[in-house]
Amino acid sequence: MSITPSVAIDNVKKTSIPISTGKTLYVGGSGPGNYTTIQDAIDNASDWDTVFVFDDSSPYYENIIVDKSINLIGEDRNSTVIDGNDTGDVVKIINNWVTVRDFTIENSGYEDFGAGVSINSNYNTIKGNILNNNCIGVYISVYNSNFIIANNISNNIHGIISNYSNFNIIVSNTINSNTFFGIELEFCNHNTIKGNNISNNLDGICIGYSKFNIIKSNNINFNKEWGIFFGLSFFNIIIKNNFLNNDVDAFFWNSFRNRWIQNYWNKPLRLPKYIFGGMGVSTNYSPYIFFPWFQFDWFPASEPYDI
Repeated sequence: MSITPSVAIDNVKKTSIPISTGKTLYVGGSGPGNYTTIQDAIDNASDWDTVFVFDDSSPYYENIIVDKSINLIGEDRNSTVIDGNDTGDVVKIINNWVTVRDFTIENSGYEDFGAGVSINSNYNTIKGNILNNNCIGVYISVYNSNFIIANNISNNIHGIISNYSNFNIIVSNTINSNTFFGIELEFCNHNTIKGNNISNNLDGICIGYSKFNIIKSNNINFNKEWGIFFGLSFFNIIIKNNFLNNDVDAFFWNSFRNRWIQNYWNKPLRLPKYIFGGMGVSTNYSPYIFFPWFQFDWFPASEPYDI
């Protein structure tokens, strides 16, 4: 749920403008009553208000906690910067129905595995941000039905990590040049990953212990290890993606009944594409015994999709 101001923001005068629904609190700029810190504005907001942040005082060196159902909106995502100063989470959301959009969010803590945006609630929207130089770009744990839309999530240790979280939507993001995972799902069911450009990470998408997820219409390119990896994951659908120039486009481990449908695999194919993987069982004498196994994309695409 997103609450949008009913009038446009005056970017030239940068003064407070009344709106007809809820109220808007302003941070930075020259308007009377504008706040100097984002956290002060959030603390004085009520549910369904908007906190609008001008770029005049950027960067804002803050670790923000959003504990109300508000819109938190930056003036321009390229110039409105929230900097965590290498400590903790930069933006931590602990209430439902929050929107965060149009910021650069950077420099979370590394020793404490901080995130650019840490989602600890449901029904939130993270849209149109730049998330870089964080330990984790976006982190979701044990919460559901969040939307991660049209962000640039690059140059973090991990792009997006989601644990024990269901029905989240990750769509139309650019996720590249992260040190390890572009997207990692662990114990996550019924999520959708669609229309993303996932490239130049160590691993594009890693899915473990997860079921009934849809991976559709993504560019999964130039990842240094796996384009996509499944471990102990079942009943997922991988459909109409482009796999180009990954070290290994796809691999699975102890994962069955996943459906590979009409993906493009580096070049036109007239025959089914086999996906190599395996099963492993532990014994008393060795950590595991490996059995090769195959899955198939029976009707691979003859040309790459326009995504």
